[in-house]
Amino acid sequence: MKFNAGEQVERLDWDFKAFGGGEGTVPEPSTGAVNHFFKQIKEMAQGMREMREAGAKIESGELSEEEAADEIAQMSDDVLETYIGQLNKALAELCQDSPNEEQLGKLPYRVQTAFMQWLMGQFRPEQQGPVTRR
Repeated sequence: MKFNAGEQVERLDWDFKAFGGGEGTVPEPSTGAVNHFFKQIKEMAQGMREMREAGAKIESGELSEEEAADEIAQMSDDVLETYIGQLNKALAELCQDSPNEEQLGKLPYRVQTAFMQWLMGQFRPEQQGPVTRR
């Protein structure tokens, strides 16, 4: 028995044809690329927390009606850009543009989320116990 690195993990094939996004294979990302992706996700989460804090100010009445309307409009734009646009950009970067931002953008939100969850699952496979022999 031997360890063959080329046979230990499956290719990261994807198929978005049902949504007009083509198909392909994600090139194996480097450890640095994966770490960078998770750093981007962490920063996005921080931005979402800051938006929630702004929403709390609106609910508490700390802002005038006009200020609240401006905050809500800005938050909507920020949420869309942050959560979908930046996520697609980060995913495309991690995937080395296979799929690219345009292809990811063709997917409905739930399908985008399912793809990201699937991809992240490939980097965090289920833990397997050590194999020992007596």
